[in-house]
Amino acid sequence: MEGNETPSPSAQEPLAFTCSQVPPWAEGVSYHAKDKVKYLGRRYECIQAHTALSVWPPDIVPALWKDTGKCKTNGGGGTGGSSGGTGGAAANPGSGGSAGAGSMAGAGGPDGSGGTSTFGSSASGSGGSGIEYAPYFYTWGWDNTAYPFTSLVDLRNKSGLDSVTLAFVLSDGGCAPTQDIQQHASDVAAFRSSGGKLKASFGGANGTYLESACGSATDLAAAIKAFISNTGIDDLDFDVEQWGAMTADVNARRSKALAAVQSATGAKVSFTLAAMPRDKWGTPGGLTAAGVDVVRSAVQAGVTVSHVNLMVMDCSAYYSDGQAMGALAISALADAHAQMQAIATGLSDADAWAMLGATPMLGHNDVASEVFTQDDARTLVEFARQKKLGLLSFWAIDRDQPGSGDLGLYSAVNHSTFEFHHIFETVRQ
Repeated sequence: MEGNETPSPSAQEPLAFTCSQVPPWAEGVSYHAKDKVKYLGRRYECIQAHTALSVWPPDIVPALWKDTGKCKTNGGGGTGGSSGGTGGAAANPGSGGSAGAGSMAGAGGPDGSGGTSTFGSSASGSGGSGIEYAPYFYTWGWDNTAYPFTSLVDLRNKSGLDSVTLAFVLSDGGCAPTQDIQQHASDVAAFRSSGGKLKASFGGANGTYLESACGSATDLAAAIKAFISNTGIDDLDFDVEQWGAMTADVNARRSKALAAVQSATGAKVSFTLAAMPRDKWGTPGGLTAAGVDVVRSAVQAGVTVSHVNLMVMDCSAYYSDGQAMGALAISALADAHAQMQAIATGLSDADAWAMLGATPMLGHNDVASEVFTQDDARTLVEFARQKKLGLLSFWAIDRDQPGSGDLGLYSAVNHSTFEFHHIFETVRQ
């Protein structure tokens, strides 16, 4: 019974409720349509029946929960969910721990809702369509004849590709970036002088992140500014995959540093984050709760975010069994679209699509049952063109060649070199 929940007018919000008799949201509970819960100081109404998962609290799954207003009392906010979780995006969400959903409290607006949008757009490598296209290029691939090219200039001469994402920049044993890009300055300069565009991606699956190695936001900002000064690359992507780099402390350090870097240099900032499609029971996908925390922290700090790039790969057989990878990528994007609008208040449908990017892994993924085919590439390209996504990429241009065995070298489905590139580049037409 909720007879005591009388709406009260507010100068900031049309509805406010007394939530003392509304139960807090909790994982593992089977909710039904019209059920109401309180979470982070707000009241939510269930839209469709489901069993709650720890990584999908009400504030980031608008497909499951409708935000009906904030609670009038400070004590009605509920808990933030459990923390921990050691699995990555490929883990079955029913078997691992939470991705730290509770750390979203206070992000965005003063009551935990989405803040003022500081999302922007980047036209780097966008061609005529407005969609940026920048496949990943291994920084360890320079001068390696196992790949179909040995340098950026060689890549452009052989493929025509004029925009790439260099991966990865990590800690060089302390609060300083690795030197792979700097050591190939002449190739970088020649590629750029011929009209080539470069993004630099910080992070990845392995190694020590710069934001983890630097003890303060000031030190981290200084290290990033030094990288920009030494390389001339000011289009920066932060590929945040490691759980230790998604804590509230590290997020805050990274966000504060990036705000300072942008203020001083005008650098572009994007994030690459794990994502999931909907599962076979219709549980919404999109960014994980930890990924939402990363973006919200940046927005809260005043960082202008160019793109939120979804890693649409390695989602596990729990999601992908019998499903085409192109369709799964689109599923993840569709639910992330709603998340973008929840993070940034007032973001239009078109602007939310323009915020999003997608990066699949060519051919055979690390999950043995998952194969991203040429037809999947065509499906994703067509979707990107229809929705006018902000970014399309893939992992990685080095693998876009015939061969089998080592997935670091081959997609294991190519019929010819640069076959996927020639499909993906049509997104710019």
